[in-house]
Amino acid sequence: MKAKNILSTFIISAVLAGCASIARELVMPNQCQKCQVTDPNGNVVWEDDGCGGEVSGMEDQCKITAYDYGCGYICSCITYKQDPEEEE
Repeated sequence: MKAKNILSTFIISAVLAGCASIARELVMPNQCQKCQVTDPNGNVVWEDDGCGGEVSGMEDQCKITAYDYGCGYICSCITYKQDPEEEE
C-alpha cells in the first residue's frame, strides 16, 4: 500500500511539473533566466540560459550542480525579460 502511495505521488508531481512548464511557456514566454555556477576564483564552470518553459527547474539544477562541484562553488541566477523583437 505504501509503495502505491509513493508511486501516485511521483506521478502527480511529474504531471504538475510538466504543466508548470507549459503554463510558463504560454503565460510568460518572454520571461528569461540565466544561471551560472562559479568556482572560488570567480570563473564560470557551468551556465544555462533560457526563456519561457525552459526556465522551469533551472535554478534547482544550478544549485544541484554547484553542490556537485563542491565547497566554494556558487550558484547565481538572474531573471530578465526578452524583447519580443529579438525572438526568432
